[in-house]
Amino acid sequence: MDPIYPNSNDTIYVYIDLAFPTSSCVLDNSSVQVSGNNITASSQYCLGILTSICNTTDTIVIMPLPASVNYYFNYFLSVGSLPLPCSPGVVPNDSLSFDFAVEYIAGIDEKSTFSYGLSPNPTLGTFEVYLPSFIENEFSYLIKNNQGEHVQSGIIESNIQKFDLNLKSGMYYVILSSKSYGYHVTKKIAVY
Repeated sequence: MDPIYPNSNDTIYVYIDLAFPTSSCVLDNSSVQVSGNNITASSQYCLGILTSICNTTDTIVIMPLPASVNYYFNYFLSVGSLPLPCSPGVVPNDSLSFDFAVEYIAGIDEKSTFSYGLSPNPTLGTFEVYLPSFIENEFSYLIKNNQGEHVQSGIIESNIQKFDLNLKSGMYYVILSSKSYGYHVTKKIAVY
């Protein structure tokens, strides 16, 4: 889980490493549902027929949650045989459960303390990040896709950072962080 100790401003990513005893492991469908303090996620994979290990990672994205001592996460895996859509039940289902807390964090007044802009949004893949106050080597960025997969990361080098990325259409998250100042701000950007 990332972050390990989430707060009420964090998007939570749960990474589940999977290994199947076949040559193919195609994601057929997945879902996440939050109901009160219960989070239920499920995935179905379609398996091939050749005998060889297939490794993959299932990424579950949970948008920021209200502060609470007890959240219960339950993951259910089902598998079937190719072709898509596959019928479940060929291989026994598996599950994973754990609980975690979300800490309350007082919101940072982004307008007076720290904020940044993205332009244009939506974009074709070329955009700029604008920092009104800039401290060299202080800010890092991380870009993730809608499945929580790492796209690119690095250091912000100036108050206007230009990006020219070859991205598929979809929603992406640009996360700016400063460890010494405690800033961690996420903005969405749409690529068409």
